[in-house]
Amino acid sequence: MNEKFKNIPTDEDTKIISEFETKFGTLDCVLQTWLYNGIKGTSLIFFKPDLENTTPEIIKNEIKQSGLLKDLESTITFSQNPKHKYVFFNFNFIEEEF
Repeated sequence: MNEKFKNIPTDEDTKIISEFETKFGTLDCVLQTWLYNGIKGTSLIFFKPDLENTTPEIIKNEIKQSGLLKDLESTITFSQNPKHKYVFFNFNFIEEEF
């Protein structure tokens, strides 16, 4: 994995189902599928310094147009923590049945 993605934080209660490094347009990112508290979701994770020339709204619109959404009405959340250099765009939330 690219050196800049070696320290992506995860909550201890989150199970990573799959993840791989890819490109989203010209931006490096990690596409991750996860399970947390009965919710399955997908995240595009970016290295914050790579996003200097864009905005969260632009990325959200590009996600909507990318074909990654299982449901075009899917909510897309955005999160970042000043303690690390990663930005998360989360979507495709599905409640898992046990």
